[in-house]
Amino acid sequence: MNDQVEANHAELKARAKKERARIKRLLKQAGTPPERMKMLEPVIENVSWMKAKLEDTTDRIRDGQIVIRYNNGGGQSGVRESPLFKGYEALFKTYMAGMAKIMEAMPVKESAPEPPADVKPSTVLDAILAEYKE
Repeated sequence: MNDQVEANHAELKARAKKERARIKRLLKQAGTPPERMKMLEPVIENVSWMKAKLEDTTDRIRDGQIVIRYNNGGGQSGVRESPLFKGYEALFKTYMAGMAKIMEAMPVKESAPEPPADVKPSTVLDAILAEYKE
C-alpha cells in the first residue's frame, strides 16, 4: 500500500472506532444487558464501518452524477445509474438493517401513562408546568 492509501485506511478505522464507541455508549445508557451487547458486537462493528464508508461515499457523489451516460459501441448507448451511487444505495440499505437490529436490542422504556379521560387538558398542562417550575 502507498502512504496515502494507508493514511486513508487509518483515518477510516479511527472514525469507525469512534462510531463503535458511540453506539456502545448509547446501548449501555439505554440499559441493554451485557449479554445482548456481546451478541451485537459483530453488528456494531460492521455498522460502524459502514457509517464511515457512507460518509466517504457521500463526499464522492455529492458533486457527481446519480445517472451517467454510456456508450458500448454498436449503437448501444443511453443513461444508467452511476455505479458509485448504486453501491452507496446498497450499502445504505445494509446499514439501515444493521441499525434496526441495534435499535431492537435497546430496552423499551415505559412511556408516560395517559391521563384519565375525565382530566381536562388544562389541568394536565398546569401539572406539567408546575413540575418544571420546581
